[in-house]
Amino acid sequence: MKWVNRTAYSQKSDKSEIRTTMLELTHITIVVSKHIHHDDELIMSCNDLNISVRSLNVTDMQEGQALAIEIVKNELKDMLGDLTKLEGKS
Repeated sequence: MKWVNRTAYSQKSDKSEIRTTMLELTHITIVVSKHIHHDDELIMSCNDLNISVRSLNVTDMQEGQALAIEIVKNELKDMLGDLTKLEGKS
């Protein structure tokens, strides 16, 4: 499991700053980005789970990546819980 730098750099930008990272797994892709409209606060998205933009309330990339993974894990647990409730009701 490895996060990849997906920052789009302009010619004038500081190419050492990582602003966007992506984690691509078999079934899920998670993106964590610094957003200019959020004062460089990190946001995350996971289109596979219909999470379009969620604020992480942190500015450290590694901390944001860990939080994004926890959010996805919790969402998956909720989804599994919904399916589990259906057992025996069909």
